[in-house]
Amino acid sequence: MEFLMRFISKRTPNFQKMFAHRIKAANGLFLLSQKIVSVKIRLFRSGAHFFSCLLLISYFFFLIVPDGKYDPTTLVFPSFLHTYGVRKATAKHLFLYMQNRVKVRDPQGIAATRLDVWDNPKETKDDDEITVYGVNSGQDVVIYNTSMTGIAVYGLYERGERRLNRPHGIAAHRTGDVYLADTGNNRVVHFFNPNRELKWVGELAGLSAPRDVAISADRTVFVADTGNNRVLVFRDDKLIQ
Repeated sequence: MEFLMRFISKRTPNFQKMFAHRIKAANGLFLLSQKIVSVKIRLFRSGAHFFSCLLLISYFFFLIVPDGKYDPTTLVFPSFLHTYGVRKATAKHLFLYMQNRVKVRDPQGIAATRLDVWDNPKETKDDDEITVYGVNSGQDVVIYNTSMTGIAVYGLYERGERRLNRPHGIAAHRTGDVYLADTGNNRVVHFFNPNRELKWVGELAGLSAPRDVAISADRTVFVADTGNNRVLVFRDDKLIQ
């Protein structure tokens, strides 16, 4: 610290003023870290990714607010080692994962859920693991992750009634149910993901160019039957309204 002060004293007044503010800020952060002795953060390593010290720093910067209350809406920017730099996937990332089998063509709906089968109540290291489904309408496929490092595709090799046609909206439930607005086929397709694979269940027919779909916590399904200018409500794949 003495060396730093001697260094600063030889600089211009503006330079000294700037560093004075920096030192005060650093001292404030140091005192803050001393006061938060009750906060315990466990860094862990899991599979191919782990939280680094940068995440610890982010925790102090963004999650600890002045009044000591936790704000669950606060977002922490992940460290490089947690995401390997892929914070916003692009066509290049898709090419690397799928080896040119899938290209970005008219992306539409997206849905994310925390599958019950992925959750171990006794563990905390899996709390960030979610399943995300993305509709690549121009190629008639649904892209989804089977783990935090694996990707799968539904629609590349399906034939007959299981072939999609210009799908749009998609909705997912934590129990594994997935509903897709298969617009070009005038239906909503019901899938089920028991763990790491989308499996065909059936379809909600009698629709006209449905564009979107939603599902509630009690698994009630709402369909935007666009061609007929109406919204339909289903439960257990049966029309109730």
